[in-house]
Amino acid sequence: MLDASYWSAADKWDSSWKRSEQTTGYHSEVTALQVDGDRADPRASTSPRSTDPIARAGAAFVAALKAADPTGDVVDPEVDTTIGNAVGSTTLAEVTSQPLRVLIKQMLLVSDNTLAEMLARIVSKQSGMDGSAASLQQAIPSALVQFDVPATGLTIRDGSGLSDLNAVPASTMTEFMRKVRDGAAGLDVVRDGLPVAGQSGTLASRFSGDNAVARGQVWAKTGWIDTAYTLSGYLNSADGTPLAFTFYAIGEGIGSDARAALDTLTTAVFTCGDNLSNN
Repeated sequence: MLDASYWSAADKWDSSWKRSEQTTGYHSEVTALQVDGDRADPRASTSPRSTDPIARAGAAFVAALKAADPTGDVVDPEVDTTIGNAVGSTTLAEVTSQPLRVLIKQMLLVSDNTLAEMLARIVSKQSGMDGSAASLQQAIPSALVQFDVPATGLTIRDGSGLSDLNAVPASTMTEFMRKVRDGAAGLDVVRDGLPVAGQSGTLASRFSGDNAVARGQVWAKTGWIDTAYTLSGYLNSADGTPLAFTFYAIGEGIGSDARAALDTLTTAVFTCGDNLSNN
């Protein structure tokens, strides 16, 4: 029995997401049961995903059982799986995930959309909600308030940020990143997972040319959909002043040159330092 009822298995794909995210391999359907993010190639961060991650997980389980019993003495060759709710409480075996600190770093460094969705749904469940996509509109702002981050004016459509219907004020992100830099209330977990300009994650190849002066001094999360490029984080400016920032470049038909422009703008903040913060 394949039990994916931690949240509704029907609540697996937002209508505002492009299916190309799934077929190209940036995002799986959001089901509570799947293996390796439902990637065709688990070794690749970006790998095509299927249209039935639950059944695919079941097939992987059956294959593992048969591999462990090559003679067929224990596992019936005709064994199969069905989708439903578990009817018993006896635990035969279990596997636990990596610590949350490890998962958050993995998510942030490579922009793992599936992992982001999973963690968001778990926030909902741990907050006493139903784990639905709709519940994130309440769950995520409520979580931000616990860190003394203002949560007014937020529209939360998903946990990955892939929907162009999300709306988060830059001021909210900047205040959150200030708390992250300070490591407040356990947010050092986020701080330690952020990509570093010119060194790691989605920022490893950025901040080149004249912007290279800021390499190693900017910690930030990148964002990209067809209508937006974003960058939010904190930096140690050239004069030593710590600054948090959030920059959005949003518009239909926006190109990759916007990403370079965000780097240039961030480098300008790095160069100005305290002079910028006091003028």
